[in-house]
Amino acid sequence: MSSKTNDKNNNIVKAKNDDKFKAFFRAFIPKHISNRVVVDIYDFLRVIQHLNPINYTRHEQENVDLFKNHREVIKRDNGFVEDQCNYTDMKYGKVNMRFSGCEIFATYNAMYSIHGHNPISLPEMITEYEKNGMVLSGFFGTSPKAIMKYLNGHGYVTKFSMKDSEYDRIADEYETAILTIYNDGLDIMKAVHTVNVSKHNGKYLAHNVNCNGKVQGPFDSISDMMTKINHGRSKAISLIGVSRSDGAK
Repeated sequence: MSSKTNDKNNNIVKAKNDDKFKAFFRAFIPKHISNRVVVDIYDFLRVIQHLNPINYTRHEQENVDLFKNHREVIKRDNGFVEDQCNYTDMKYGKVNMRFSGCEIFATYNAMYSIHGHNPISLPEMITEYEKNGMVLSGFFGTSPKAIMKYLNGHGYVTKFSMKDSEYDRIADEYETAILTIYNDGLDIMKAVHTVNVSKHNGKYLAHNVNCNGKVQGPFDSISDMMTKINHGRSKAISLIGVSRSDGAK
């Protein structure tokens, strides 16, 4: 066997080993780090941000003006924000809402799914999350626990779970739900995403899954949804059941 053939075979083996290492690294967090640890790390980073606040309130008026550009599309999409990819103009911390706004859009959509209108404007919501919720100035989005705290602070009843065995029951018992997922349970590089799951005629609809304006569903349950969105490759991290209470706006 020639040295050129040996070199070629060695390169093939090396490339395969490199691919295996990359696949292991990308899957390590979704497969081996518990949901509780992931959620707690997010919330720890939120607390650090909260202890060293940066004044982003100047964003609110800018976002009020920019939000006008999106109202017609929201109306077309039955009151929900489905097109996160188009929010490159509105700011969140040091980034924009396209980059890290999914948790806020999920909150906005959850409120809309309960009331049929939104009692809190999106710019106001962004400002509140900037003050207490965002992680690493927005680069890592928003802590899932901050969503629960935000909703509780506005008078909603919530149930937070990191056990996928509980998700179907919680979704059934509450008016709407907010679900945080790995987009790909075998590839952390495809990031984390948060969506609102609303109810319609006994079925479930997932909003802003792919930020392309298309609602996903209907699904029979959260479990059913997880087998179908992102070709069944997603992995759930946490779910928040949300219902109105007498104190909700």
